[in-house]
Amino acid sequence: MRYPDSCVPIDNIIGMPAPGWDADDDWCFSALVRVEVRRTFHGMRAEGVLTGLEYADAIDALLDLERSALVLLITEEVLQRASGPFAAPIRTLDAIHLASAMILRERRHPDLVFATHDRRLASAARAEGFSVAGVD
Repeated sequence: MRYPDSCVPIDNIIGMPAPGWDADDDWCFSALVRVEVRRTFHGMRAEGVLTGLEYADAIDALLDLERSALVLLITEEVLQRASGPFAAPIRTLDAIHLASAMILRERRHPDLVFATHDRRLASAARAEGFSVAGVD
């Protein structure tokens, strides 16, 4: 089971190299990914990076991913955990991702792999005991 932050599915969906992505793996992610990925695609369309058809295809691919993945709600428990200290400094939205992954690892998937392309978030995930895919 892998938990990606938003950058991993974005890169995979738009056809960029996506280290850490393994289509054969089971995926789980925070509902926050729904917002972050859509916001990115909206911005890419507005800036002309994606055509209307490419945007529609990207949204369809995201919907397919959402249907096949375990999507974690942003609960009060997640917010409490994200508000507390971590072993390394991270930004607010990254704290929500890391807190979500930590709770899932504790409850259901002790071997959960954290996937990201962000070096700071990867460092924080490693400091919390995760195996990390996507960043050396």
